[in-house]
Amino acid sequence: SIANQVFHPVMFDKCIQILKKSWPQESNFNRKRKKEHPKNHQANARGSRKRGKPPRKEDIEMDEVLEEQEAEESFCFSARDLCQIRDAIFHLLKNFLRFLPKFSLKEKPQCVQNCIEVFVALTNLEPVPHEFHVTQTRSTVIGYVFHQMLNVILMLEVGEGAHRTPLTISLPVINNRNQAVQFISSLVDELKESVFTVLRILLQHICAKVIDKSEYRTYAAQSLVQLLSKLPCGEYATFIAWLYRYSRSSKIPHRVFTLDVALALLELPEKEVDSMLSLEHQKLLKHKFLVQEIMFGRCLDKAPTVRSKALSSFTHCLELSITTVSESILELLINSPTGSEIESHPGTLLRNSLAFSCQRQTLNPSGGSWVVSTDNSAETVGSGAERCVMAMLRKRISDEKTNVRKSALQVLGSILKHCDISGMKKELLILQDQCRDPAVSVRKQALQSLTELLMAQPRCVQIQKAWLMGIVPTVMDCESTVQEKALECLDQLLLQNMKHYSKFQSEDDSQVLAWALLALLSTESQDLTRYLNKAFHIWSKKDKFSSTFINNVISHTGTEHSVPAWMLLSKIACSSPKLDYTKVIESWEKMSSQQNPSSNTLGHILRVIGHIAKHLPKSIRGRVTDVVKCKLNGFQWSLELISLAVDTLQRLCKASAETAIEEQELLKQVCGDVLSTCVHRLSSIVLREDGPGNMDEDMLVKYIFTLGDIAQLCPAQVEKRAFLLIQSIIAASAYADHSPVSEENNEAPACQTLSQVRGSVMPSVIRAHAIITLGKLCLQHEDLAKKSIPALVRELEVCDDVAVRSNVVIVMCDLCIRYTVMVDKYIPNISMCLKDAEPFIRKQTLILLTNLLQEEFVKWKGSLFFRFVSTLIDSHPDIARHSEEQNMPVIVTVYMVVALT
Repeated sequence: SIANQVFHPVMFDKCIQILKKSWPQESNFNRKRKKEHPKNHQANARGSRKRGKPPRKEDIEMDEVLEEQEAEESFCFSARDLCQIRDAIFHLLKNFLRFLPKFSLKEKPQCVQNCIEVFVALTNLEPVPHEFHVTQTRSTVIGYVFHQMLNVILMLEVGEGAHRTPLTISLPVINNRNQAVQFISSLVDELKESVFTVLRILLQHICAKVIDKSEYRTYAAQSLVQLLSKLPCGEYATFIAWLYRYSRSSKIPHRVFTLDVALALLELPEKEVDSMLSLEHQKLLKHKFLVQEIMFGRCLDKAPTVRSKALSSFTHCLELSITTVSESILELLINSPTGSEIESHPGTLLRNSLAFSCQRQTLNPSGGSWVVSTDNSAETVGSGAERCVMAMLRKRISDEKTNVRKSALQVLGSILKHCDISGMKKELLILQDQCRDPAVSVRKQALQSLTELLMAQPRCVQIQKAWLMGIVPTVMDCESTVQEKALECLDQLLLQNMKHYSKFQSEDDSQVLAWALLALLSTESQDLTRYLNKAFHIWSKKDKFSSTFINNVISHTGTEHSVPAWMLLSKIACSSPKLDYTKVIESWEKMSSQQNPSSNTLGHILRVIGHIAKHLPKSIRGRVTDVVKCKLNGFQWSLELISLAVDTLQRLCKASAETAIEEQELLKQVCGDVLSTCVHRLSSIVLREDGPGNMDEDMLVKYIFTLGDIAQLCPAQVEKRAFLLIQSIIAASAYADHSPVSEENNEAPACQTLSQVRGSVMPSVIRAHAIITLGKLCLQHEDLAKKSIPALVRELEVCDDVAVRSNVVIVMCDLCIRYTVMVDKYIPNISMCLKDAEPFIRKQTLILLTNLLQEEFVKWKGSLFFRFVSTLIDSHPDIARHSEEQNMPVIVTVYMVVALT
């Protein structure tokens, strides 16, 4: 009731159903009824539209009269009668459409569903093929119907006006869209050629009016592809030609939607080629055309949004080419001028590199009822090298936009998964380097792509090394989400695949990969293990290391996985008290008794013993301490083992002592003998009256190195004699070949008291180790530091040996933390090494000074700022890149401050 503003859905549906009876239903249109019946029925229907009232009493009575009269007389409808009935129905429908804006059915989905069913039934208005021909009107009607269906397909609100509000995507809305597509498809199947033109116009309208949002574009592309499949080859090729021109539109949303359509088309099988078509149209039916001309072309688009979308689509395309074995795409990917240089990964369909070059096709596509405007902003596709996929990817990976770089990494990862990496080392290095990209999302994508690549080729050693170099350092990333991603990748490939040795299977790629990675970390990539300390510390807080896990690791000791197993145990032991020390002590006693034990295995065992020292019985601690002390006194171990042995010795003494004073007493007892032995051995060589003579350089280095490490445990036990011995080794030949140079700040040379050894010659390797030992002694003795720092600075000026200068820089930067004021005035001398002839020294100095600046032990003053600016244009690319990544923001800030002041 309009007067009372009451809506009764049942009454409304009954009135709508009357429309079905207003048109003759029988195929011969011979119905027994009064001629006034259509008019009365129309009136009843119109009344139900306008007022929403139930059928009146007189209407019911009229129906009864008509039923009685049907038995008595009959007549046949003429074509004119049918036209009048149809016109009346159309007039009623127009009134109904004017009624809907005033009284919306938006919240009454069942009523809307009933209306659609009735309207679909009313589309069959011309069932008499020989008596009722109105072709022009049919095209107009279908065009009008398609126009109304357009909003349903695009999921827009139905109403008047040019701008329509998008509907919230829900199941009812999607169902309505599906029904609209099915309705149009059924019309096309029935009417065929007569509606192809109208259908093509509808498809073009879908492209032009789709909402520029991802979900809406996806659904619209699916609908478009479903309707496009109804067209024959000729019409299909005509629309693809139009779509190609549309992909070069001046509007970004148009170009983006073209990629959605191309991707949806690639998910379907290729359309069968009609031999009657021209060669140009036959090319348009191929997947190759969609990838080469539309999708790949947009990878070089000027707009970053389009580039990113094209690259993402290209990634999906590559995955489709492998899973669906689309021969047309594979042919495009395989054909490459560089294919002979790169072989594909065994087991894949790609026999050559996926790096391919696509030559532009000369197209004169015909058809299309719209003229799409284009401009130069959409056309950046070149020819030759620019159309090589790998060249394009290298350009996109260095793109200024984050999303473009991220998408390019996805494409590169997809390509590398199916290639032989031996021919694509540069591309693998690019993927590895992007783990340090300034953008967080790019770094996370690089981690993901590297992990997926390694899982695709788990036995490739080059990928294993790149994965470690890319993933492991990001555990220390400044962004917590990147750290979490790195930990997730490490956990996935290392910890989750750790099983008992009895269950180890060489055919299981995941287990083999886990131990291969651990083996690399314990041998070639040992430098990366320091990053793992943080990872294992975080995992220990999450109870990752259960007793079962630890027992599984221990089961691999004594096998071919012994070294990586002990390395893993050395990381776990520091945070896990659940370790069974019985197996550890048995292995220690066996390894320590060998004449030439494996340095890697023994070193990891020493670390484990140091971590579990407080859990060992006192008798075992004493026995281990005696063995370690004996080995140090005999200088039987390598430098790496000496350092680990000294550290283990300290932990054993700390575990045996109850107080700090008691710990120092134990260290004096244990380390005193070793310290005296070192000084005695050095004196026998350095203070010989006839000079060092023929000496064992390796043993002399061990004496010097052991002295420096032991001296840090008991600094009070170090005699002045030890200082003089180390200083004399450094001074040996340091000034013999150079004329005196005035000391800065008028300070006396540090080695005046050692004139008796001037002229003796010490090899540079021994002097380099002596500088490190002197630095360790200076950390514990300030008076020694005051005398030694000027001499060390002088070495930077006069020494030509790279190892000596490098160690001097290390020592000076360490002393800057301990004696900041004392070293600060020599920072300009240290910064001079940023212009050293050796790239190694330049990079090392850059890293050390950067750390000091970040910790504010050094200030931006004097020439330091300009020295750092010069590193941005260093001739060595690694140094320039490192400087840009680490210091560019700080340099810009300092420059702005200087400029403003």
